[in-house]
Amino acid sequence: MPGRRPGASLTTVPATRPVAFDADDARLLADTVAYYHERLKQSPEALAYLEKRGIAGAARDEAIAHFRLGVSDRSLGLRLPEKNRKAGGEIRARLQKVGLYRESGHEHFAGSLMVPIFDEAGHVVELYGRKLLDNLRAGTPKHL
Repeated sequence: MPGRRPGASLTTVPATRPVAFDADDARLLADTVAYYHERLKQSPEALAYLEKRGIAGAARDEAIAHFRLGVSDRSLGLRLPEKNRKAGGEIRARLQKVGLYRESGHEHFAGSLMVPIFDEAGHVVELYGRKLLDNLRAGTPKHL
């Protein structure tokens, strides 16, 4: 291929990572909340869910900004190094430790509207998730 070094990888690495790999647990949560927040703004399905719940127009945009609402749309893992790489395995293990990833390798809150819970200093201390779809498999909780 012209312009490509011999042996150079064809794998595209995202220009920005959703989380800082060297961050402590609190920063890891904050980075993930920021990533989910940006994803919500680009998600017609999640925005429609809010409208269906009576949160529409300027009030919707204000609520999204004020509460830093987000959506877990199964894209986080696509923005991380591959899981069979050292960095990919390490960051997924850390995401699992803080409750964002499951042992299966899937996002714990996949398909959920995300509501971060903050302490008085503004740090994320907990996450609440509500599944966007109502037609879930038997036994799947709507609220996480």
